[in-house]
Amino acid sequence: MKAAIFDLDGTLLDSMPVWANAGKDILAQMGIQAEKDLGAKLLEMNMTEGAAYMIEKYRLSISIEEMCAKVNHFLSDAYRLTIPQKEGVKDFLEFLKRKGVRMAICTNSDRELFTPALERLGILDCFEKIFTSTEEMLSKSNPEFFMKVSAALNASPKECWIFEDALYAVKVAAAAGYKTAGIYDETSRKNADEMKKICSAFFCNFIEVKKFFKSEENK
Repeated sequence: MKAAIFDLDGTLLDSMPVWANAGKDILAQMGIQAEKDLGAKLLEMNMTEGAAYMIEKYRLSISIEEMCAKVNHFLSDAYRLTIPQKEGVKDFLEFLKRKGVRMAICTNSDRELFTPALERLGILDCFEKIFTSTEEMLSKSNPEFFMKVSAALNASPKECWIFEDALYAVKVAAAAGYKTAGIYDETSRKNADEMKKICSAFFCNFIEVKKFFKSEENK
């Protein structure tokens, strides 16, 4: 492995429960009852797409920028204070760093939102690059996003592993020729069986991930 690209929410950070409820809770503050599957729909969108969906669906008289600001405000304290890393993350990142593997984050979340969490958890300096869908104006439903990140790490798809918890992103990455490591997250457990079929490997946590890559060294 020459390079590793990590999703953030649900992969490195155990933040998906917060995200799953964000849209519903924000609408409740506005006196609006959300559809039952709103959280599941929003989890497959970046923040701009999610904001646009909510504005259109619920006929809100605010701009996309204002809705994104509401979401960031709602989530900021959780990232800054409480959201934990997934099990074994820091140890695995330090393992890759010692081996000289180049690392980047590819995320749908906004930089100002998650940076305090990475700093608090002591893992920010593990990454050479952090790409966000808002800044790049790309979604992980578009393989160009992954290609841009791996190019920045000077790695071809075959030299690069992508670590993801989202089924749609794994499908895109695998189809583009990347090696994919599926990471289990409780909010997407219904997709676990399908991810196991698509991914190069599938793991419950990063303790298992490290064991796998250490064993690969000995082959």
